[in-house]
Amino acid sequence: MHRVPSGAHVLVRTLRGLEDLTASEIITRGAGAVLGTGHRQVLVAAPVPDRVAALTTADDAIVVVATAPDAGHTRAALRETVGAHLAPARAVAVTATVLGRRAFSRFDAEDAVGGLLARAGARYVSRRDGQRPPGTAQHWRLLLGDGSAVLGVRLTTAPLHRRAYKTRGVPGTLHPPLAAAMARLAGPGGGEVVLDPCAGAGTLLIEAARRQPDGRFQGFDLDPAALAAARHNATAARVRAGLARADATRLPVARGRADVVLVNPPWNRQVAAHGGLAGSGGLLWPELHRVTRPGGRLVAVLHGQHGIAELERAQWTVHRRIPVRLMGAWMTVVLAGRAGG
Repeated sequence: MHRVPSGAHVLVRTLRGLEDLTASEIITRGAGAVLGTGHRQVLVAAPVPDRVAALTTADDAIVVVATAPDAGHTRAALRETVGAHLAPARAVAVTATVLGRRAFSRFDAEDAVGGLLARAGARYVSRRDGQRPPGTAQHWRLLLGDGSAVLGVRLTTAPLHRRAYKTRGVPGTLHPPLAAAMARLAGPGGGEVVLDPCAGAGTLLIEAARRQPDGRFQGFDLDPAALAAARHNATAARVRAGLARADATRLPVARGRADVVLVNPPWNRQVAAHGGLAGSGGLLWPELHRVTRPGGRLVAVLHGQHGIAELERAQWTVHRRIPVRLMGAWMTVVLAGRAGG
């Protein structure tokens, strides 16, 4: 873990739309004082490094080394913005995030910082030609946008979104910080039954179990390969979850059995829908209503506004909607409740 100098700030990076949830997690964990939120980021003062590193809804954490006004729109202005900084003793890599229209690319920005670090004695590995830095490399970040430029060093060796347990995946597998955010929204309690009818690689169930180890977790999927991946990942995460093959619209679950349902349905985008989901996603919500107890909660990923209407037709009450941007696509995370009866 990178040393955090006294008085330094940490910039916690997150998905667009999850900024407030991540700020709440920072406060709850006592990871530092939240100074403010911005586009995909939360600025933290007096950070507690090990608690920042344990954040589940964050993508990355950057120890701020220097800030300056935005580099502007030209390469010359970019070079003027970045001054002399720390001289790492090992290989370094630079990742740039550039907002707005510029006359330079992100690789130009990365090479500008990398060149300065190289002149300070570092062995810079450019990503321009597809090179990969060694695993021991120190990772620097340059963030241009919102009227400022921020240069920093990654707090941890790997980005926070990477999970050691997740060694097997399937197409459309859920981004772990998004799964963790969904689990936080649902707030499963000890002893509660948490169900995922479209389990995939098991990410939602695992993140929920890591948040509430005393819950009872059950997942279903029609794809045997997905179930195999979920079992492997759950074992790696030391999570106990029942996993079985079933159609999400015809679950082998008694009425009112689940307290919490977490679901990222295959909406024929990255993953083709099969079984009862192939014709219409409208069959899913009544079935989930059936298996959830009165007062139970549902947190789901939806694409498009039609999903909200289908939820409400199935007698779910929508309490919260959070637009989230992931891999260039907008989606909505919905928290809904099942009324009594």
